[in-house]
Amino acid sequence: MLMNRQLAAGGWNYGNTSVYGRQLYPQPDQTGVALSALSPYVTKGEVIRSLEYLGREIGRIRTPLSLGLGLLGLGAWGDRPPGFMNWVRECVDRQNRRGIYNTQERSLLLLAISGNPALIEETAKG
Repeated sequence: MLMNRQLAAGGWNYGNTSVYGRQLYPQPDQTGVALSALSPYVTKGEVIRSLEYLGREIGRIRTPLSLGLGLLGLGAWGDRPPGFMNWVRECVDRQNRRGIYNTQERSLLLLAISGNPALIEETAKG
């Protein structure tokens, strides 16, 4: 079912691929969820357009939900974009202006950066 909902240009959104005959736009967070879920079951060739879409989009994302899910999706396929640790750091630094992220958002970022103990400690402190 997830593969059936993959958009022709790559990526996923919250439901169908089109509404009223119009192709919907992919969303980084939902694309990350789908890529994570599918990694043990499909070939990279079947999701390459979605990996490319997310690879293009993730560098501009600084919200904990979208960034965390996007990084998890890419990570499920062995892709760690250059600079991703700086993106997470920028996202965490936004708490100073917008308020502390909730436990789920912080946990998601921690999962997304697993493998870097220094940044995990910094993120956990908030």
